Amino acid sequence: TELEAGLGAVLRRHGKMGIASDKTPLDNNELFAILTPSDEFQFWADVSVSGAKLAARERAQYFQELFQPIIKQFANLDSLSFPDALELIEITQDTLDEVWKQSSHDPPYPEDRMKHFLEVLSGSFGRFVQRKLHELDVWSGQFSYVRNQIQDGLSVTEKWGACAEALSKQYWKQYAPHPWKGNPFVSSTLGQLNDRLEELLRLRTVHDHLLHLLAPSEQQELGLGTVFSPLLGLHPLHYNPY
Repeated sequence: TELEAGLGAVLRRHGKMGIASDKTPLDNNELFAILTPSDEFQFWADVSVSGAKLAARERAQYFQELFQPIIKQFANLDSLSFPDALELIEITQDTLDEVWKQSSHDPPYPEDRMKHFLEVLSGSFGRFVQRKLHELDVWSGQFSYVRNQIQDGLSVTEKWGACAEALSKQYWKQYAPHPWKGNPFVSSTLGQLNDRLEELLRLRTVHDHLLHLLAPSEQQELGLGTVFSPLLGLHPLHYNPY
């Protein structure tokens, strides 16, 4: 969003003192300013210009070049369709694998920084799904349409979650030149959003089954026509970890 972009810019300007140094630990000191994927891309663009040493600038420029396949897509993420987002996930997985395994510059991409970036990407894909489904009439909309939309959202959250875990658990754990040393990455926030979507789909599916199985009198007795009425004022997809 514009608010996130603005805040990220302010934080990056506040952290420019770290960019001026060539010491590896300062890569991680900049993490507080990385709120969106675009912030991470811009960080390396800044270092490629402001790095204190030529080696630091060339390393940053190389990372910036590796990120090129996904920079524009994340800048315009909300304009993508669900199928487009699935394609972006595949490209992102390949891009991150190249970034992690690059051997042209030392030091390699820091694990703490990559872990943070995976969480940032998880948040972006989660918010993408939330915004795409914002206008969905979860409780009163036609079941087949609601089901298909939620399933499309789930396809994005599940695919990204699986890709991020696979990178840290399989692709990088066994990569001897630069092994992933921590636990496999799993975004609890994205996982909880995924659980919420599955719960909504389950509720609507059970409701639809009952409508097909029960006679009108039985439906009326159980109050199936108004069972979701108490929830009509709620926004079940406005999920956040708090």
